[in-house]
Amino acid sequence: MINEKKVKLMTKMALYDTYEGKKDILLNEYYRKDYVSYHVITTILWVTLGYILCWGLWGMISYEKLISELNMKFLITLGIGALLGYIAVILLFGIIAYGLYEKRHNDAQKRIKKYKRNMLRLKKV
Repeated sequence: MINEKKVKLMTKMALYDTYEGKKDILLNEYYRKDYVSYHVITTILWVTLGYILCWGLWGMISYEKLISELNMKFLITLGIGALLGYIAVILLFGIIAYGLYEKRHNDAQKRIKKYKRNMLRLKKV
């Protein structure tokens, strides 16, 4: 006789294995701190590259204005503005990335615990 509870539980577990399980198992190999730190650092590096490219694009677009207003006061103001903008952008994206990747790791841990609980239930049923 087929146990209906067992079939439902096995189906649920098979769906988890197929879709989220592979990612969660890979993610579970990292400690939360290592996982979050790695992704925050990667995010900061990509944001830095994007920030530099945006400033380069702005410099190419505003080339004539930059050349015509070229003096020390303008360059210092521009440099300070760029540095403060960079710090603000890095802080913003760093905080967002930290929250996002910490939540992803915690959610994966919860799903893995639920999967293990279902494995124990399956053995009991």
